[in-house]
Formats: sequence, C-alpha cells, structure tokens
Amino acid sequence: MKQIFLMLFVCLYSAGAWAQSVVGSGVVRGRVVDQQGVGMPGAELSLENPAMGVTRTFLSTDDGVFEITGLPPATGYRLRATHERYLDWDGKEFEVLAGKQSSFDISMRPQDSTAASADAPADVQLDGSVLPVGVALSQRQLQLLPTQQRRWDSLVLLSPVTTFDLAQNALAIRGDSAGNAYFTDGILTSNSYSARRSVATGPVSQDAVQGIEVLAADAPVEFGHGKGGAVNVVTRSGSSQLHGGLYEYFSNNSLNATDRYALGNQLFGKRNQFGFNLGGNVPRTKLFYFTNLEIADGHGQRLNRITNPLLTDSTGLSVDSSSCTATAVQCASAARFIQNQMNVLVPRAERNISGLARLDYRRSDRNTFNLSVFATQARSPLGLQSQAVSSNGGLLDNGTAKQDTQYARLEWISAPTASSTNEMRLGVFQDRVATLPTASSLSTGGIGINLLGSSIGASNQDSGIMRERRYQFIDNFRVSVGAHTIMFGADVTRTRDWIDTLPNAKGTYYYNSLTSFAQDLASGAGKNYTEFTQSRGLSLRRLPSSEFGMYAQDIWKVTPNLQITGGLRYSKQFIPKPTAWDASYYQTRQIKSPSYNADPRIGFALKANERTVIRASFGLYHSMQSGELLDALFTGNGAYQPSILAYPTQSGSPYFPNSLTARTAPSGTGNLMYESGKPSNPYTRQATLSLEKALGGGFTMNLGYVGSRGLKLRTAEEVNIATTTKKVTYTILDEDGSKSGTYSPYFYRYRLDTTRAHVYEVTNGGSSWYNAMVAELSKKMTHGFTAHISYTWAHAIDDVGSPLVVGGLPVGSSANDFRADQGNSANDQRHRAVIDWTWQPRVIKSESAAARFLLNGWELSSVTTLASPLPATAMAIVLGQQFSGVPSAFANSLTGAGGWSRVPFLPVNSLRGDNEYSVNARLARPLPFTERFTGRLVFEAYNLLNTQFNTNVNTAAYTVTNGIFTPIASAGTGNATRGYITGSNARSLQVSFRLNF
Repeated sequence: MKQIFLMLFVCLYSAGAWAQSVVGSGVVRGRVVDQQGVGMPGAELSLENPAMGVTRTFLSTDDGVFEITGLPPATGYRLRATHERYLDWDGKEFEVLAGKQSSFDISMRPQDSTAASADAPADVQLDGSVLPVGVALSQRQLQLLPTQQRRWDSLVLLSPVTTFDLAQNALAIRGDSAGNAYFTDGILTSNSYSARRSVATGPVSQDAVQGIEVLAADAPVEFGHGKGGAVNVVTRSGSSQLHGGLYEYFSNNSLNATDRYALGNQLFGKRNQFGFNLGGNVPRTKLFYFTNLEIADGHGQRLNRITNPLLTDSTGLSVDSSSCTATAVQCASAARFIQNQMNVLVPRAERNISGLARLDYRRSDRNTFNLSVFATQARSPLGLQSQAVSSNGGLLDNGTAKQDTQYARLEWISAPTASSTNEMRLGVFQDRVATLPTASSLSTGGIGINLLGSSIGASNQDSGIMRERRYQFIDNFRVSVGAHTIMFGADVTRTRDWIDTLPNAKGTYYYNSLTSFAQDLASGAGKNYTEFTQSRGLSLRRLPSSEFGMYAQDIWKVTPNLQITGGLRYSKQFIPKPTAWDASYYQTRQIKSPSYNADPRIGFALKANERTVIRASFGLYHSMQSGELLDALFTGNGAYQPSILAYPTQSGSPYFPNSLTARTAPSGTGNLMYESGKPSNPYTRQATLSLEKALGGGFTMNLGYVGSRGLKLRTAEEVNIATTTKKVTYTILDEDGSKSGTYSPYFYRYRLDTTRAHVYEVTNGGSSWYNAMVAELSKKMTHGFTAHISYTWAHAIDDVGSPLVVGGLPVGSSANDFRADQGNSANDQRHRAVIDWTWQPRVIKSESAAARFLLNGWELSSVTTLASPLPATAMAIVLGQQFSGVPSAFANSLTGAGGWSRVPFLPVNSLRGDNEYSVNARLARPLPFTERFTGRLVFEAYNLLNTQFNTNVNTAAYTVTNGIFTPIASAGTGNATRGYITGSNARSLQVSFRLNF
C-alpha cells in the first residue's frame, strides 16, 4: 500500500501542499548544514522540556533534514545539535504551539573555529515552509484575552476569513458555516448528524485548553471530514511540578446594559461559573496528569416580542386590527390571542457541568502514551437559544434541551527509528440530545400557528432524542529520507445515529391574513388557513455509516530556500440501504455513496531572503453525506415517516385546530424526497497566495489572497411540476402607490403527480464563490507586550441561500434554476478587522511589597472588532391566489412552483444591518500571597462602550395581493442585536477571582 501511495505522490509533487505539525500537537523541524551550506547527515538533534518531561532525539538525514513531531504545546523547549568534529549548537528556549511548526536552520562550525557555539537569533525568524491561513493560539492568549463566559470558540474569530453566521448562530469560515470540521486532540468531536456544524460538540472548558489551531484555508491531508475550515483544540497536560487552581466567574444584571429592544427590561439575571484544575506528575515515574471540573449556572429572562409590521403597530406594543374584515368579535378575539403573547417575559435557566481528565505516560524518548476522557452535561432553553429578544415570537412554553456529550482518546506516539515517527489514535465520541417540551398553555393546544411569518402557536411540540456514537482510528507514519519528509496515513470512522423523534407531529397551520385566522379561531373548526403541514409515521430509526480515508504527503526541501510539498487524500463513505420505499418511485429504493472523493493538495514556499517568504497552495476538499440528509432520504420516501402538505380545498385536509391522525397521508398531500441517479459529494477548490515579511523590531507583516470555489453543493429540486409556457404579469408599486414597474415570470399551474404534494430530488445544483484579501501585522513579545492585527476584505457569493427543507437542503425561488438566486451570501462580510493585544508591564524594577502588590504585575488585554454588517434578503409576503382563473401547482407562491418567496426584482441579500464597533477588555491584578500561592482578581467588559448594533432587520419588503407588489415601509429596519455567546451585544461585565498554586 505504501508503494502505491509513493507512486501517486511522484505524479503530484511537481508542486506541493503544506508542511505542518502532527494534528493536535507541535513539531520542530529544520536542516543542519555546514559552513558552505551543505546538508550534514548524522547530526544528533536533542530536544528537551524538563517541565513537561519531554526528551526527544533524532538524527538528520543525508541532506541534513530533521523533523521531531508529536510535541505537547508548551513553553520551555530547547533544541541542541551535535556532530563529531563540530562545535555544539545550543538554541534558546522557545514555545511550541498547537498545530504550528518551529523551524530551525542550523549552521554547524568546525571545532577549530574561534567562534562560540551558535544561539538562536534575537529577532523574528521567518518559517520557510508552506503555512495555512489561520491562527495558532497559545495558552498565554487563552489566559489573558477576554472571552465571554469562558467560551474559547469566540477566539476563533481572531483568524482571518472568519465571521459569525447570524442565521445559524455558528462560526463561518470562508463564508461557510456548514462544511467546517471541529476536532479535540486530533479526534473529530462535532456531531456529524447536523448538516450545520457550529462548534465542537460539548466544548471543553477553556481552563482545560492548552492551545487552538484554526485552519481557515488549505488544511493538510491529515484533516478531512469537511469542505470548509478546521478547528483543533489541544487539551492541557501535567508538568513536573504540582500546579492547580480554584476559580469563579460572576456576572449579574447590575453589571450589564439593557438591550435596546428589551423595552427597558434587564434580561440577563445572573451567571456563576466556577471550577478547579489540578496537574502534575506521579513522583518517581514518567506519568503526568491533568484534571479539570467546571460548573456553570445561569438564570435570567428572554422577551417574546412580535414586531411584524403586518400584525402590529409601529411601536410593536399592540396588535393592529385595522386590516381585519371578520366580525368585530372575531377580530377582537384574535387580537387578544396575539396580544397575550406580545412582550412577555419568559424565564430562562441553563446549567452546564463538564470534566476532563488526561494522562500522559512519557515512557522514553521513543514512546509516549496519552489518554484523555471528557464528559459534559448541559441544560438550556429549547428554541431560538441565541436570542435574548425574539422579534417574531417562538419563545413561549418551549421547554428544555438536555445534551450529554462524552469522548475518550488513546494515543501512542512512537519513533521506530531515529528519523521516523508514528502516531496512532483511537477515539470514541458520543453525543445525546433530548428535547423536553413544555405543555402549551394556549387555547389551541400543541398546534403550531404561523401568521404572516410570525409564530403565535405552540413553539415546540414534540419530545425526542438524537444520539450519535462514533469510533475513530487514525494512524500516521512519517519518515525523513534525504531532502524529503514523507507521510502515509489512514483515518477510519464508524458512526451510528439513533433518532427517536417526529418533528411537527401535531402540525402547523399557516395564515396569510389576520381575517382568516380570526375566522378559524372563532369557529374552532374552520378551513380558512393557507396551508397545513404535519409529519406522521414511525419516530424511531437507526442509521449506521462508515468513512474510510487514506492519504500521503511529501515535504521536499529542494534547496535551503525552496520547499515543495504535495499530498493526496482519498475518502469513501459507506451508507445503509433504505428499509422501506415507495413502489411508485424506484429512486427511493437506494441511496448511493459517491466514489470520487480524491483531494490533491499542492503548494510551495520560497524564502527570497531572510526577511521575505512567498507562499502559494491549492487543494480540493470533499464533504461526506451528513446524518441529517441520510435521515431525510430514509424518512422522505413517503413510506416510513410521511410528511404532509395540505390545502384547505383538498379532500381529507384538517379543520383548525385539529391534527391528522391517520398514518397515511390523504391523496395529494404527501411529500416525497429521493436522490438523483448520479450524486456527487460537495467539494471546494481552495487557493492561497501570500507574502510574509519581517519588518524588524519584532514586527511581522503578512499580505495574502484566499480563494474558495464551492462546487456540487447539495440542493433540493422540485420535480412535481409540469413544464409551462404560461406567463403572468405582476404590477410593482412604489412608496407613493404609483406603478414603478412590472415582473413577468413563467407560472406553473399543474402537478405531474396529483397524488403527491412536493417531490424533491436531491441534486448537486449549487455553487459558491469566496474571494478575500488578507493583511496581518504581528508583534512578538517585548517588554511584556504582544499584538496581532488582522484585516479581511472579502466577497462571498452563492446561489444556495434560500430557506432549508428537511435534510438541510435549500429550495430556490425559481423552478429549479438556482442561478436565478445567485447573489451575495448571507455571510458576505466585506470588511472585518480584529485587533488583539496583551500587556504585562513592569513599572519599576523594585521587589518591594508596594511594587509587587500595587505597581507591577498588572495584566491588560483587549480584543477590538471593526466589521461591516451582514446582509439579509428582502421577502415578499404572498397573500392568497394572485390571478383569477389561473390555477397554481402550489398555492401562495409567486410562480406557482412553491419555493423561496424572495422579492425577485431585488438582488439577493440586498438589506444590511449596522456596522460593528466593539471593544472587549480585560484588567487583571495578580496577588502574590506567597511564592507558592498566588491570586488573580479579574475584571472583564464585553462591548465596553455599549455600541449596540443591529444584527437583524425586518425582511418583509412587499405584500403581494391580486398580482400587485405593495412595499412595506419598515423593510430594512433593525429588530435585533444578537450576540455570538449571549443573546444580545449590549455591554456586559464579568468579575472573577482565581487562587493558583
């Protein structure tokens, strides 16, 4: 097998990909040369870190190349080089970061030389290797930078080409929040069921994190499982000295500003976060340990508001009944029903308990064994968890979500020879999510009600459990031969999703006017609704799947100043066959796993001089089929778990507020989903080009370009519509009521299969484009000060920004022409600048008590974000049948084909919120009680200047009645100030105390 990999590589390495560390650890590599610059074979490299118990020895190759991998991130490393008849080379202490290599060009001098032994240069030395776009965060940054609620994932946003996806409440890398992979210690720890992965599931406490590597573009071949970026968190390990700490972080409503949309209510409540950690080694052994336990408990409120301009007055305080043409009694009753849900405070409580234990047995310089175990249990409110103030309802009686996550990892790092390394990892991951809804207090019971886009019925109807268990085995073998460092590896996962849930089991009614809702609410058995949806059938299913990946990579040091690297990764997914199908649709009998998932990754690095490095790279990245999509194909065949779309005119449709009780859908109401005959897995083509330059004085500048092209993105095409030649013409009015234009689309009048509602074919019809220019300026630590500035100009475009149907698939606005929806992405943030710095000043050199307790030792740090707003798409509210005598295949849509009701004559994502200007700051006062015991009092402020900014806007831009587009005056006005960690970006403060030993 290795010979096959090597042959494949020889075909590839006319260019190269990237030289990087072992996943989840650090690497030290370089080249030993004589005074003439010729590589020296047989030089002995000795790397030591006494505090971590690390001792590694390697021999340089015939070309002088060496690589020492599998190093735990830490400070205090020191490298030495020896060779007979040459003076010893002795380097300075340095830090190894997670996912980053430390490179050394070692020049040996003969013993008869009058020069002393060499030492590491004082100023910044540039790495002449291919490097990724991203950041490598040290424990110092994790300790000193402000992080709200101690959530380390917020620091991912320090990396270029990242942003926050408002719609999904998730991190987005290169404009993509769905295709990213999250690892802990090199093991995949994100729930692969969901098509939208936000962060590592059940993230470990920040106090248990040693470092973070963010690979925003062109990750190496070891990283798979996603077409986007990768984030790997490395947990802490013990050291030779006993160390530990107790800590508590506290915040309450008196320390926080009021959200601008909270109507003067202070929603935060209070939050306590306390824990301890302990690390060290077992005396007279090579066994090191680290443990952490943390408990977080928060209480507060959320505000359920309805600010829909079609339902409420301009203040959002009362229902506007002027459009209601039902009887006065009926209109008043409907208004009271809605008014009782407006501006209602909803209690919020969340609790999280997490614990990590890690053992490191450093048996010798050739063998290291690591074992880590993690568990967490979290409870939080169901539904719209990211919002403190809901602008469109949905917060009432929504119950609790309980999540239990565990993982264990066993790793063996060995050095079979003096120039090779093997890393073997075995991981077990389990995630269990249970939804526990509260019984609805509404008179309509558990039925969902959507009125003009606002949720006024039961928020969450059904209990359910989703459990995922995954086994993962990884093995990487690296060997240095001459000027090459070659790696071979395999990555095997076995995943089992166990789902017991029936979404929308009681059904949801949709209304397009207050009048029709008032009539049905008053009668208690009406059919004035627009449409009705419901799921029926069996709730339990088991979905096993497997993924096999193999890869090879070569790092070729062509010359001392030129490195070329090339790699290839191939992945294959194995998925089960359906256990039931629809006899009328043969496509539902099978689900295919595409075989073409080959990902070459190539690139080069040229060190033009000691202060300038030019880098370029290119790679392909495939995503496998998510559990959510697999589940949708299983349950979407109409035989296992029928999904119903019913109109009031159809036979068998329900009367409000009843549910359908029969397992079989009435004729013409059942939806269907199947896969196309030749499916492909989505993938991206990623390219980078950068220039890094050392400016002197500890400053480094990096200028670069990042490009990403998404291809074969999964989409859902409506195939149950007949071809049409019929056109209709809509009239467009301006704000004064005058005609300003027309819109004339093709109109779809008939279904091909009248016994079905929607029939979706899963295809690869989507695409995306991402182009960015990146500028970074870094300042290494001098006089206790470090700084990093990152600026990204980016433009993200896609044609898959429409709402998602089951399986996480977009459905376009036109009849399967996704190009018609091409425009700015929802994550199109044109400008984003992040400035982070830390400073530990020493005011005076005195060691007096006054100097130690009052003047010296202060810690100051800040993260400042300056960013342009994210966009939103203007929507058309389609009110009823538009053209008399012209039937539609699917009612209440602009073209009769169903799908996305965006305003067709405005660009996609044409609405924008506010610019972001926020400063997070931290001030800490260490308290040196004794030489052994120290304290630390910390004050942190998030959005210190309280520059609240709108993150959501009212997207309802037009109503459409009888073929006429009428503008809504409030379109584009702000209605939410959502934050990433908490539900608001209003200023919040946090105080903490730590006792360390």
